[in-house]
Amino acid sequence: SRGTSRLNRRRRDAFYCDNLVGRLQIDSVCEVHQGCVNSLAYSSTGEWILSGSDDLRLVLSKPGLERPVVAAKIKTGHTANIFCARFLTDRSAVSSSRDCQIRVVDLERATPTRVFADHGDAVQKLTTDCSSPNVFRSCAEDGTCREYDLRESASRGTRLVAWKAQMFSMAATAARPELFVIGGEQEAVCLYDRRKLGTRTDAMHVRPVAQFVLGRPASRFRRQEVVTGVDMSRDGRRIIGSYMSGPLCIFDVCESDDTDPVPLPFAPAKRTASEALEGAPRFNAASNGIGVHHPEVSCVGHINTRTIKEGRFVGMNDQYVASGSDNGSLIIWNLRGSIAFAGSQADCMTVNCIAQSPTCPDIATSGLDNDVKIWRPHRDKPVDRKDVLRCVGSQSLDSWGSGSEDQDSESEEEGSLAVLSSDGDSSPEFVFG
Repeated sequence: SRGTSRLNRRRRDAFYCDNLVGRLQIDSVCEVHQGCVNSLAYSSTGEWILSGSDDLRLVLSKPGLERPVVAAKIKTGHTANIFCARFLTDRSAVSSSRDCQIRVVDLERATPTRVFADHGDAVQKLTTDCSSPNVFRSCAEDGTCREYDLRESASRGTRLVAWKAQMFSMAATAARPELFVIGGEQEAVCLYDRRKLGTRTDAMHVRPVAQFVLGRPASRFRRQEVVTGVDMSRDGRRIIGSYMSGPLCIFDVCESDDTDPVPLPFAPAKRTASEALEGAPRFNAASNGIGVHHPEVSCVGHINTRTIKEGRFVGMNDQYVASGSDNGSLIIWNLRGSIAFAGSQADCMTVNCIAQSPTCPDIATSGLDNDVKIWRPHRDKPVDRKDVLRCVGSQSLDSWGSGSEDQDSESEEEGSLAVLSSDGDSSPEFVFG
């Protein structure tokens, strides 16, 4: 209803202040699976969560109650771990799995309706096309990104991009539906423009319009960089890449670095008058080169060594980024790279998935536990400085300020945030200001 929407907006506006982010706590636990929960997605109304698990089922549930309302438990027909599930509409969804298959599911009938089996390895991630509920894209460990249109009768998707490396994650945004970003078993996070891929006959030769690289110096003691998770902000101006055994990096799409020696041709693009008027991001890519971007901010303090972890933008205006950690914690940074929240007990071992409700400040997390945890801010919850010690190490405790935990919001915002190093080092360097 209109009144409920207004209430949700007020709750969301109140939540996304630094002094309230630190007051997140687990509000409810949805025990709806019998295996690790590998995927979370909210419906467009924020009322339902679609989760996929190692138990080979999709569950449609309504969280936030003492007992979650389960609308459907769907036997998908997958024969191996479900890695990703996304809503196509409020009545249909699509899932992907280690069994190399993609299945379209009718949520009302709780049955699969179509099967695509043209990938040659585990299908890690799916993105939907906001301009059409019939179109979605996939990326897989076979190194290919494919596009599917349910209005066509073909049993195979269109191969858009091919790598010589595995793909682990992809993301898109409704503000720029023609763009999508892919990360995987290479250092560069690649941004593609769908409009420039339609005439390509060989996906292996498709070039991104921009690349985002960590830029750490090469070393024979350091293994190859791997990107486990990517995301795009809602306005398309920022991209994040989560590096295994490294930081979570925030990249500015509108700025590139042509000063460092990068083995790629680069030609900076000038901003046109129409772009300036429309406020659209400009991509530093030209017909004879690729824009190369280095991190604007590097967020550290989490552990990402064991699993394929997501990194997510959260906040009313995507003013925060979030990641799980291999010590079972949920960590949220602001765009300056300072920790705004660190919550333990998010999982018994590691947190892999994060999803934010589109209508209220709820954040859902999952990992190796068989449940989904819902986080909400509570005004009467004091900021727990000891939780930071448990989540990101002993060095961080002092950086959360001194004095009473019930300090006012202004001093809390200035003194309780840890300023982290942005040089790409995996160990935090805390500076108290």
